[in-house]
Amino acid sequence: LYGLILEEGTPLYENKSKLTFPDEDMECDMYYYATRFLRDNGYSHYEISNYAKDGKECRHNLKYWRCEEYIGVGLSAYSYFDGYRFGNTHCYDAYLQGDYTEYANREAISNDSLAYEFVMLGLRTSYGISLEEYKQSFGNDFVVGREDKINSFINNGYAEISEGRFHLTEKGFYVSNTILTELI
Repeated sequence: LYGLILEEGTPLYENKSKLTFPDEDMECDMYYYATRFLRDNGYSHYEISNYAKDGKECRHNLKYWRCEEYIGVGLSAYSYFDGYRFGNTHCYDAYLQGDYTEYANREAISNDSLAYEFVMLGLRTSYGISLEEYKQSFGNDFVVGREDKINSFINNGYAEISEGRFHLTEKGFYVSNTILTELI
């Protein structure tokens, strides 16, 4: 479930002056209506833009959100494995010839980058981030130094801490980019 974004160079963007689009308030109302409708029909909001019936969540995407390793197969496909992120060649002919020596953007993922991704991606899910797992993985307490911001988000209904996990609420999902900017 995404809000429509008009992209330059598309027919819809070129014809936008001839069309009527909802204002920001209407878009927000539509978001909450869709969320309620899906919830009332047995779907859970398990990821910032995805809903599923219990047990039917996209396991593929959840690997990304949980910072787990994955192997990408195909032209320009990306992988995260053994501490590195890398992609297959973008060159169609090289790929067809089996020449995989030219990896695109091969980079070692530093501990700081992994901590950033752990929070940024984890907060995209309804599960949020495990505060204990963060501490064990990165050697510090996620909450320390962020107490005021976290308490403000909790007090205003944007986030919760429950069962040792910090996660966004439905209201928090809607403004997640702002929250993430404040936290990381």
